[in-house]
Amino acid sequence: CFAALSLGLLQDNSPEVFECLERRLDGREGNPDVPVCALLAIGLIGDKSKVADLTGWLDEGRIGRNKLNDLERAYVATALGKIGDPAALKPLESTLRKKGTLTRRSSMIALGQILPQADADTQHDYVKKIAAVLRNESDTTALNFGIIALGRIAGQNDASEQVRKTAVGVLLDQFKNGGKSTERPYAALALGLVCFEASSD
Repeated sequence: CFAALSLGLLQDNSPEVFECLERRLDGREGNPDVPVCALLAIGLIGDKSKVADLTGWLDEGRIGRNKLNDLERAYVATALGKIGDPAALKPLESTLRKKGTLTRRSSMIALGQILPQADADTQHDYVKKIAAVLRNESDTTALNFGIIALGRIAGQNDASEQVRKTAVGVLLDQFKNGGKSTERPYAALALGLVCFEASSD
């Protein structure tokens, strides 16, 4: 596990490194932490050429013959968030209405990481999509991560007025009307992210 993480920290994107890491994903490892660490390492390397493989694994829920569990799929989403390529947005968004709770949580975080790299129209579209998901999200942690994702998107220095206005409107609604005990504190944190960046423009 630590060897895999070390390869990620070295950020060596040679074919040999990826071949070594992907061999750890075939389901034959006795230690369940090893595939998770290998996925995290792929994300740490940050090579956008791996996005197609990662999104395929996320969509299909398997790597070759190995069916991924919820934790492993969550780390596929984590890897995509660390790479930060907008090409991963649609596959990540598609997981938000599926059963895997851990995957939904990681996908929310990843969307918050990736969307600041997207164009303003895409950002606005996904702010609305995240807001729609939040209205029906049953898992408190996924809900809170989605709230923070909105703060990250709207809080970037170059966020468009439309993106910021829409996201802030959602966050204010969560702050005023949130039904879960943690919604208001997380909405306040997200609004703080927006205000901090706005004051530093």
